[in-house]
Amino acid sequence: MAAYRRSLFDIPVIGITGSNGKTIVKDWILQLLPPDVKVVASPKSYNSQIGVPLSVWMMEENDDLAVFEAGISEVGEMEHVKNVIKPTIGIFTNVGQSHDENFLSRYHKIAEKLLLFTHCQTLIYCTDHKDIHAAVAQNEIFKSVNRFTWGTSDENDLRLLYSRVEEFSTHLGVCFMDKEFEIVIPFVDRASSENVMHCFALLLYLGYDPSLLCSRALNLASVAMRMELNEGVNNSLLVNDGYSLDINSLNIALDFVH
Repeated sequence: MAAYRRSLFDIPVIGITGSNGKTIVKDWILQLLPPDVKVVASPKSYNSQIGVPLSVWMMEENDDLAVFEAGISEVGEMEHVKNVIKPTIGIFTNVGQSHDENFLSRYHKIAEKLLLFTHCQTLIYCTDHKDIHAAVAQNEIFKSVNRFTWGTSDENDLRLLYSRVEEFSTHLGVCFMDKEFEIVIPFVDRASSENVMHCFALLLYLGYDPSLLCSRALNLASVAMRMELNEGVNNSLLVNDGYSLDINSLNIALDFVH
């Protein structure tokens, strides 16, 4: 039923998958977009076998853009949701160790996640993730798919020139279409820098003005239970990162604490 409902719409549909960052990237895309853009998106982290069709069912006639996330924990799950979302643009955030026990190898897990983007017009990802970059390059399906990439090398459409962390912010120097500018976000952890780069890659690809995006990036808000910084007793700080539970998320949280 949800797949049929999806077939009734001819708007840009962004599908997001990866081990970490799916919900934050989705939420930050919404925060960076101009307020007059009508967007339908997955509520919270509705990215499961049930959450995906519930999200897609929310599409309405006056929507300008759709942003849906998809998560998998076992082989075969992406086959069910790829035709429900049927994204025109895909974002592959990263790949970590979550659910490794259910896949033959890391490349097997990447291949399963890549199934979401089988019919995409454009795939967005970071070439600094060498295993993802290699898997995309070796997959025959993606020979005809436009790739819009970001990373530190010259080959990328959006190049990261530098990353400078200050007391309460991170400054990211980037180059896009031979023009350099700086993205400033109110976060200091590495995961936030990666997440906002995915967002900028998508929105620059869609043609949004870099200066407008940079002005909105200054006010990005964190997702509930994801690196929430609270004041505790005796002048202590409590970081609430109860959103995720795997070793990669622990590494990200410890980096944030540092």
